[in-house]
This record gives sequence, C-alpha cells and structure tokens, in this order.
Amino acid sequence: MLAFNRGFTEGYFNGNANIISNIHNHVGVEIGKVYKVNGGKRFNEVFFSSNCELFPKSTFKFFSGDKESAVVCAYDLSEQQKGKYRLTTTAEISVGDMVNLIADSFEEVKVSSLTPKRPLDLSVSVEVGKEILAKFNCNGKEITVLGETLQAAKSRPVTREEIKDNFAKSNLFSCTVDFEKFEDAFIIKSALNEFRRKVLERAEEEFTKISRKQLEYKSFFFNNDIDEFTDFCTIENLTEIASVKENNVIYSPEEYSVEAVQEFLRSCEKNHKKGYLDTPNFALERDIEMLKQIIEKTGVKIVANNYYALTLTDDYIVGGGLNVYNDVSAKTHGKPFVCAEKSVGNKTDMPYMTLRHCPIKEHFGGSCADCKFENDFKLISDSGKTMRIKRKKLSSCTFYLTD
Repeated sequence: MLAFNRGFTEGYFNGNANIISNIHNHVGVEIGKVYKVNGGKRFNEVFFSSNCELFPKSTFKFFSGDKESAVVCAYDLSEQQKGKYRLTTTAEISVGDMVNLIADSFEEVKVSSLTPKRPLDLSVSVEVGKEILAKFNCNGKEITVLGETLQAAKSRPVTREEIKDNFAKSNLFSCTVDFEKFEDAFIIKSALNEFRRKVLERAEEEFTKISRKQLEYKSFFFNNDIDEFTDFCTIENLTEIASVKENNVIYSPEEYSVEAVQEFLRSCEKNHKKGYLDTPNFALERDIEMLKQIIEKTGVKIVANNYYALTLTDDYIVGGGLNVYNDVSAKTHGKPFVCAEKSVGNKTDMPYMTLRHCPIKEHFGGSCADCKFENDFKLISDSGKTMRIKRKKLSSCTFYLTD
C-alpha cells in the first residue's frame, strides 16, 4: 500500500464496480491522527499519535475528512514519547486531521540496498613503466582494458586495498579484484577513478551486447479458402431493419432479452434477412447465463467478440473483438469472420473504449434502480471530438465510447 495508489476497490470482481477514486494522487497508509497544533510565526508544530515506528525524512499526507489538507516531508520528525510524534511545517493542519504515510524513508533505503549486482571477476596488473591493466571474461572472451602509464612511487605507492575499494563503488557490478602483478607504483586518484570508469563501462558494454539473428520475414494475407463474412450491417433499433440493403443484419441492442431477440428474428424473416446477435466485449457469469438462455430459446446465431462467447453456441461469426488480422488467426477459428481493420478485410466498427464502471452514476449520482442513463449522452474530448456513450445491458451494464 505504500506503492503509489489512489485507494483500493473490489474492481470488476463483483459486477459493475465503482473504480473511480475521488483522490487523484497517492493515498498511502493511514497511520495516525493529529491531537495538537501549536501555531507559530514561521512554522507550526504538529503533534500526532501513531502506533507505527516512524522515521525522519518520511513523507506524510494529512486529510480533513475526504479532502487532502497537506503533504509534509518531515525532516525534523521526532518521537516525544511512545506513540506520540512531532513535526514542524508551514502548512495549515488542524486537530482531528488523519495522517497517512506515503513514503517511509527507512523502507526506501532498505529496498534500494537490495538492488542486485552482477559478479565481475577482475585481474589487475600494476607495473612501473606500464599502463595499469584489468582483464575480465565475458561469454568465453577475455577483455583487456588499459589505463594510465604508471610511475615509480617516490613516497606513497598505491595499495591493493585502494584499488579494491575503488572498484567497490560500482552500482551495476559486484567486483572481485585479484592481482596478476603488483609493484610499488604511483597513480593519482583521478586517474584511478577514470580507469575504474573505463573498465566498468567496457564490462557493461560487453555484457549487454545482444546477439541479433537474421529474422525470416513472411507476409500474411487472407487466402481464398478463408470465409470472410461480408454483406452485413449492424443495427441498434429494430425499426432500422426495413431500410437495410445488406443480406446479413447484426443486432447490437441496448438491452438484451429473449423478447427483443425474438422480435428481431421475426423482423429479419419478414424482410428476408439473416440475423445475428452481437455479444458484448465483456460479460460476467450472470451475463453469460442470460445469453445462454436467449440463444437456447431463440436459436439466434451470434457474433463472438470475446472468448467467452465461443462457448455459447457452435453457430457463430468471429467478431472484430477477437482480432482476426491475418490468415493464421482466421484459420485458427475456422469460422466466418469480420475484422476491425479496414485495410485487412470488411471492416466492422469497434468502440474507442469499453467501460465497466458506470460513468453516469459517477457523474450524475443515482443508482441502478434509479438509472439516469439517456441515449443522447456524449463525451467531448479536449480536441473537440464528440463520442457517443452507448450502453449494453444484461445483468449489469457495459458502456462504450463510439462514433
């Protein structure tokens, strides 16, 4: 919970969950409550109680009810007595405000120290009149890196410990340093640092090289034996059937019911059309049971837009939601298909976005029993694009952003 979060919900596990938080940034963990505030000319003293062990340089967020009142990085945090803490801040904080921990300095230091390092075995040679030298093996190849030419030490020669300590400063490698040759030589600190950088940069370069294999390119296309579903249109209202010119009609209703599908099929028969029921992109177990009942009682063929729909009946068309973009995926299904990509096949319109939370309830309140949804709800983006909010209702609602 100390990782960035805006609070937690049950998500989609229990149907049409509310996944939108009223807080738009990090919430953290509730750890205490403010019991005293002393106002000052420059800084305010804030006292709060907590059963947690807290550390200076940690960051706290204060809440007054549901509203965030302040964020304080408490460099001067101190424990006055067991479970009683004090900090100073210029922020306005009130008695009764709740205190949340959003960054624990102790935990951050501990976690950052767990960063794994790659072992690197180095063989170093220190010889007067020659360049300082380091060798290491990478993928069966010996790599040699040279540094500055060494001079004889007049007073203070470089030591083995100094070289080992210098290579211990790497963030990527855990270096083990052995010495092939070692003489009394002198090297200034900056030159030794530069040598270390050269060795470690070369090691990083070698260990991160990628063996690139020549890829075999193959073009995918739709063969003539793939049965693409064509000559269709999608309708949302049954009154549209009379004006349909295509032979195949896909029904995408706002509300699913046996009665609505039966009426749709009668209208198709009357107008000499073949009818198909569009299935939602998302379905809960209760939704699936309702769809099974509709199919069983009406015998309607369906357009499958997600894998759950493949289990409902054997008489289905593969919809755009199943992403058939080439002959390999088309042959995998072995069924007639429509495609969501115009350049590939006969395009079917797919929504810009599928929403499982209820945007109407979020913005206008109410409940499912007092639903405020209307068909003319629209979303206008910052760029000025207008998108319609479309609803599909089974046991719960799914919403789409469409043209």
